[in-house]
Amino acid sequence: MAQTLLAKLEKLRRPQEGVLHLCLKHEGLKAHLIFVLEAPLSGAYLATQAPMPGAPPHPSQAMLRKSMPSTLIGFRVAPGLWEISFSDGRILSVSYRRKVRGVWWSDEARLAGPLQTDLSALETIEWDELEQRRADHLIAEWRAKERRRIERQQVKLTQAMSGDDPAELRQLGERANALRGAVSRNESCWEVPQYDGSEATQITDGQAQTVSELVDRLFHRAQRAHRRIESTKQRLAALSRELDQLDKASPPPPREPKRSSRHHALPKGVRRFDLSDGHIFLLGRTALGNQAVTFRLARGRDLWFHLRDGPGSHVVLPLERGEAASEDLILAGAALALHYSSLRGERSEVRFAFRADLDAVPGQLGKALVRKERTIFVDPRSGATKEALTAFGLQLTSSD
Repeated sequence: MAQTLLAKLEKLRRPQEGVLHLCLKHEGLKAHLIFVLEAPLSGAYLATQAPMPGAPPHPSQAMLRKSMPSTLIGFRVAPGLWEISFSDGRILSVSYRRKVRGVWWSDEARLAGPLQTDLSALETIEWDELEQRRADHLIAEWRAKERRRIERQQVKLTQAMSGDDPAELRQLGERANALRGAVSRNESCWEVPQYDGSEATQITDGQAQTVSELVDRLFHRAQRAHRRIESTKQRLAALSRELDQLDKASPPPPREPKRSSRHHALPKGVRRFDLSDGHIFLLGRTALGNQAVTFRLARGRDLWFHLRDGPGSHVVLPLERGEAASEDLILAGAALALHYSSLRGERSEVRFAFRADLDAVPGQLGKALVRKERTIFVDPRSGATKEALTAFGLQLTSSD
């Protein structure tokens, strides 16, 4: 049941966090398989030219290329997920699903079915054209969002203008001033009679204690209502001009992402491991360090590792929003937790969980109550563990 040879993988690039590029060669012809992991227009495309030539590589590119096999034999596809199989049995998984985006190597396939070898169903497009389409899509989305925002503000401002009528408040104040002796009060409700003695007008004002105060407050309310209406009209006119010019407007330049400062100055007793793919591990060396790593530095969807049965260091893998850790990354974190535990060098189970599933134990520094966890068996001498550590540039020795 030999599979048809699809292509030879000549180059594997990741010029950006959201772009993966595979250069394929088959029967003397080259093709560029491009995966766009981030919206808009996320998906797989074919191109005749490489995307973003000369762009500096993403930090994870070193890890991807370090284990790069050469012969691609087929692929399986599910919505938002590709599994590309190679001749040595390894699988390159590429996910551009909304909640789980990323690229990782694995030894087992998650998708079932025969391997596909035909890429002709993919859209063939030049990278510059794709970038222009993505830019146009972003501009269209921004304009639609701005239009909705402006229209909501117009509705809100129009409703606000239906409040106090300044002309009515002034007339009521003049009438209350002219008929002071006939104005009556029942707690916070005032009754101001008409000039012709017909049914009186009721107004609620709990702060006015005398008729003079009521008259002053009515005139002040009329002034405030007049200023509010005038400013609202000006704002509505400005929104109308903004709406008219929206079809020609462009979104502002993106802001520079703020560098996270939660790991820059680490507390005492905390050690940091920088991985070759750009991730980091944070590890507590003391009870105080474990407390800081788990309950000060970790966030809800960060992964937490600890020896299953026995004392050891807390290890945390910080993740970006929506990011999922690969199997190799989980194995590396579990191996790190085992190495810095009472069972260093032995085979054992390591538990891991999301930070959101942990609670501190009152009065017990560095202790954690795990509400929901998973376990992974780690053999520090196995080839899989050594390969996972090497792939991320980690070297654990007895002197650590």
